[in-house]
Amino acid sequence: MKYVNKVGFLMLVAFTFAIASCDKTKPYETSIPSPEVHFIGAATRIIQVVDDPVPVYNLQVGTTNVSSEDRVVTYNVTSTSAVAGTNYTINTGAPSGTLSIPAGQSIATIAIQPIFAAYPIDSKDTLIFTLSEPSIKPSKFSDTVKIIIKGPSSAACDESNPNITTLIGTYQTDELVDGELNASYETSISSAVLTSPTTAKIGIDGIWDPSWETIYFNLDWSTLPGTAVVVANSAIAGSNAGDLNSAYEGMTIQIRPHSNGQNGTFSFCGPNGPELKLKTQLGVTGLGWFGFVYGLNLAN
Repeated sequence: MKYVNKVGFLMLVAFTFAIASCDKTKPYETSIPSPEVHFIGAATRIIQVVDDPVPVYNLQVGTTNVSSEDRVVTYNVTSTSAVAGTNYTINTGAPSGTLSIPAGQSIATIAIQPIFAAYPIDSKDTLIFTLSEPSIKPSKFSDTVKIIIKGPSSAACDESNPNITTLIGTYQTDELVDGELNASYETSISSAVLTSPTTAKIGIDGIWDPSWETIYFNLDWSTLPGTAVVVANSAIAGSNAGDLNSAYEGMTIQIRPHSNGQNGTFSFCGPNGPELKLKTQLGVTGLGWFGFVYGLNLAN
């Protein structure tokens, strides 16, 4: 399960009792994990080429600890089409090399700058940055990042008369619980079907957990901004309510529009394509609903 168990506060009393019963004067063995290096932020980023020169994009690299000595990070950049010096430049020079994290610090930056002339209308390249050894050990949770560089789009976008097939595709998704970022990962809109001239039904795969069945939302752009309302499902196949709270292990999760009346919004014409800000309410099948607003922000 991707999200942090925020609703696990129901187990807080038992957890607090367990802590209180510990003998804090008793020595315990401790171990310090080996330092690791990782990229900071989402696994996929988009640089939209609009202005000349193109603003620098700063890709941050972080370590899990701070050292009293300078440290070296090794990285590699690959692409099926982009060429360093022709399509883009980076502050460290070569497309693959090393980056220094100074003593007393835990973050360093790879500055990426696409070359404006290399990105005419409807062009696109993907750079894949990968951390490697010898250097600080790469962390498995974020050792690779895709940087998508896109030129201007030739397609005009009309919010009131959209082509809904443009919704289908992969999205970088931020998962929110009561407005707080909980996790980031990729989802995909696998279907988009018109239900009237100004409404459609879309199916999203991979939200919250890859094992969940497709979750559907109804979109309405008869008035703008458009609204997005989740389709209620009393038992989501593949879900496990134990991921929300261990007390409900083995039971399924249900979903519906939130009882507070909040619905999501969407736009066909975001800076990099369609954007959706969805809101839902989750619960345990047959038992009830959690009060939190579970949100999903999807963008290209």
